[in-house]
Amino acid sequence: MHIDQNVVMETINEQKESIEQLPANAKEEARQKQLEADESYEKIQFLENDIIEVENEIKTLEEEAEKTRDTQIKEELLRQVEDLQEEKKESEKKIDDTFEKAQMLNTEAKDLREEAELAQKISNEMKEEGLTAPVTLTSETSTVEEKTEDLALEDNADRKSTRLNSSHIPLSRMPSSA
Repeated sequence: MHIDQNVVMETINEQKESIEQLPANAKEEARQKQLEADESYEKIQFLENDIIEVENEIKTLEEEAEKTRDTQIKEELLRQVEDLQEEKKESEKKIDDTFEKAQMLNTEAKDLREEAELAQKISNEMKEEGLTAPVTLTSETSTVEEKTEDLALEDNADRKSTRLNSSHIPLSRMPSSA
């Protein structure tokens, strides 16, 4: 089975392209994660502002409840205070959850940026190596099968020598005269 040089070169070029795309893909993924993290921080800011408004409203309702003499109105105001305190607790829980998510997204974005930098370095090194030592297929090595057979023969020779040189103890022979 012979493999055409063009097929081998196409495969090499495809691998080069995918390696070159790796840094860009990692950078884009990092950018997306950072955008999600930023959105989470914006949500936290919104929730914090909402809590401040709720706290102010609670304070106002408590002051009104203290001033009023009508027990029914006082009870209603205090019930509203309780509802707002529950709302505040829920918002605080959302802040905690969103903050954890934002931190996780930030970490993922940072890791992806580092991955992109590493992939870029590897890609650059591969380009440099490719420029200084281009892959060429000559007529001497026109088929992968021939090269594989050569390597297999070398491998078998190495194995044989390893077997012979391993820790086998040679048996001593008795002299033929005995």
